[in-house]
Amino acid sequence: MIAVTDVHYRRARATAAVAVAAGWRDAAAAVEHVVDAAIAAPYTPGELYRRELPPLCAVLASLPELPSIVVVDGFAWLGPDRPGLGVHLHRALGGRAAVVGVAKSEFAGAGAIPVRRGSSARPLWVSAIGIDAELAAAEVAAMHGQHRLPTLIVRADHLARGLASPIDPARNVKTGPRPAAKIAASTMSTSAFRLLPLLRHMHQHMDRDVSLRALASRARRSPFELHRSFRRLVGETIKQYTLRVRLDRAAAELVSGRRTILEIALAAGFGSHEVFTRAFRRRFGLSPSSYRGRGLAGAADRPSLASRHAATVRGTAPCIGLYHLGDQETRRSEMTVEVIRRELTPQPALVIRRRIAHTEIAATIGQCLPAVFAHAQRAGIPLAGPPFARYVEMGRGLMTIECGMPIASASPDDGEIEAIELPGGPAAVAIHAGHYDKLGDTHAALEAWIEAQGLRAGGPPWEVYVTDPGEHPDPATWRTEVIRPLAG
Repeated sequence: MIAVTDVHYRRARATAAVAVAAGWRDAAAAVEHVVDAAIAAPYTPGELYRRELPPLCAVLASLPELPSIVVVDGFAWLGPDRPGLGVHLHRALGGRAAVVGVAKSEFAGAGAIPVRRGSSARPLWVSAIGIDAELAAAEVAAMHGQHRLPTLIVRADHLARGLASPIDPARNVKTGPRPAAKIAASTMSTSAFRLLPLLRHMHQHMDRDVSLRALASRARRSPFELHRSFRRLVGETIKQYTLRVRLDRAAAELVSGRRTILEIALAAGFGSHEVFTRAFRRRFGLSPSSYRGRGLAGAADRPSLASRHAATVRGTAPCIGLYHLGDQETRRSEMTVEVIRRELTPQPALVIRRRIAHTEIAATIGQCLPAVFAHAQRAGIPLAGPPFARYVEMGRGLMTIECGMPIASASPDDGEIEAIELPGGPAAVAIHAGHYDKLGDTHAALEAWIEAQGLRAGGPPWEVYVTDPGEHPDPATWRTEVIRPLAG
């Protein structure tokens, strides 16, 4: 979403307006708010933000959620290392929204990009923080309206000046200004889960055009909005993501298949052997031929290790950082739990161990699993199954967690990557179908089952993430196994 703002001053009062639209090119706002507030500070040349920031924060706080982009009348930067209104607003919002400054006059030294629209010879001056300024300028140029000022900017100006009244979409009537809210700006973001079907499309068509422009057209979103939402969800740009997944899959095929390097490169979407080799060497530190020649540790005597490794890479690489993904919109979803008893075989694994707060579980898993996965691939260590997280110690304030991947045979430690062995023997296993946010209920159900059976826990539990969220966009189909060893 994009929020276009403006502030108008009348005597000792400031009126701030916001027009919120789904995308840059929309002709009309979906939500409009106006707030009235006392002027917080007198006008000082070069320090407009002291006067403009309070009413802007107030009108943004009146929204049910904070859009990902906020447009202001002014500059993001006034010069190198000299923040303008846009930068100050970006900081006031905790960096959770990009801010684009659209100014009607040039400010010497601001480094703003001139954008000409309609038949006007006078450009608008665009600057930005939180997004690429060139991309922001292109979006401003493409905004709806035939004249110099885009339609949404004119609308925000009219709302602030009292030349128009905001429309309440719930009642489809005009409303008056609201009193300024005495709260900080809201910071809710667009649901990450709307991108999961797009991720599945990318996984299934990696050999086709999965560029930002092509995906934005498919998703019917602006390239900038998709770029920002995708990076927030995955932690990579679309270009970085597709390159990584293509290389990971190619590396797995090099050590498990018989196609030539050129055939693998072309099937992965690379234009030539040379382009593929340069990208491969940057990620893995070896040429494709050297990587294939080294092979996987232990695979020469056990050919099945290579095929299992390749299957694990194909199923895990796309969404290795998305396990324990959370979102308010899915917490109402249902879950099912089935508890069974299972005999485990001792399993070697690579992990990263962290001491964290309970609220940091999802972020820690999202950081550590990709690091373990990448290390195993670079080192030629055969992966042997889906990722997991083990809760080694649970305290009231802090906990110790191990995030990792099972491997086919024991491997030495390497820096923060530690080699462990998950214990064998009897275990209670809860098969959880549903969203990750309900895993706490499944842990409780598992403990209750163990007590009801007259059994005792024999070690810390771990979660195995069986399904890939990118391949299964519906959280109801996500399968996680919660495993608790039993005392003998």
